[in-house]
Amino acid sequence: MGIIRPVKQVKLFTAILFGSEGVFNAARERLSSALGPIDMESPVWTWSNSTYYEKEMGTDLKRTFLFYERPI
Repeated sequence: MGIIRPVKQVKLFTAILFGSEGVFNAARERLSSALGPIDMESPVWTWSNSTYYEKEMGTDLKRTFLFYERPI
């Protein structure tokens, strides 16, 4: 059997794939409202790993990560 232990707090982050800056900015605002202030953001880079999302989201997709101030 396992041992019950207190949980450790962790840093919450989201990975975001987007095709439009406007959609990204709106999503960033909504995520920040729901999850708290963003304290770190990765660079944005071109998503070229797969064509899986093209039918739904189009081409020239971008990827970034947002990290939130408040641990969970």
